Amino acid sequence: MALTPLKRGHWAPAVPLIACFLWLLPGTAVFASGDDGEIWTKVSFTDALFSRGEPGRWRYSLVGEHRSAFSGSLGTERHLLAVVGFDLSSDLRLSTGYSRILSRHSRDSLRKEHRLWQQAEWRPSLCGEGSCSLRMRLESRNFSGGVDTRYRLRFRLGYKSREQSLGRASWFAYLEPFVNVSPSRTSSSTAVAQTRLTLGVELPLRARSALQFGYLNKAAWSGGAASTDAHVAFVFFKIG
Repeated sequence: MALTPLKRGHWAPAVPLIACFLWLLPGTAVFASGDDGEIWTKVSFTDALFSRGEPGRWRYSLVGEHRSAFSGSLGTERHLLAVVGFDLSSDLRLSTGYSRILSRHSRDSLRKEHRLWQQAEWRPSLCGEGSCSLRMRLESRNFSGGVDTRYRLRFRLGYKSREQSLGRASWFAYLEPFVNVSPSRTSSSTAVAQTRLTLGVELPLRARSALQFGYLNKAAWSGGAASTDAHVAFVFFKIG
């Protein structure tokens, strides 16, 4: 799908809002093992690239995300992402991106992660008035502290209802399994390491912006141990 560049007057008023949203997020958060409650907040900006005033096939995105929990050991997670994508056709998009992740799971422990990834996303016209999507992403993950590079695959199956199916809003659902494809300290075999189930609502605002909110269930496994579950409430603000 082609993306027409945003005009300066459309998105410029949102810049202070985005800056405040990122920097006024709580500086103290918590993570816990076992069942836990978390909240994720995110802002994203997407626009056409190299379009020269016409609908373009290249696009870029900038994303900032903060994750925290309600109980457990002291910690935070902050994600900064940059993405470049190209639409091969109206229903197939290829993207590559970089993520820098800072996580603090105790008062004196800060872990840095550099993550490179490539993905393909297919949006077939098979779901009537709604839209389906199938995404496959390969990630390479480098951690501070001399840990070897790790690789994993992420598959995401999604559905989004037609616009205004809930008054002015629409609803969406995603199922996303994570698969380890390289050995780690806890496991030497390929296995499903995590699954995420997302249910949410998207409320359109103005100038190609929208607010998304909802619930995400996250189940993770490590070294054959019982799953670690988290119940996540999320609020995302996006432009483009």
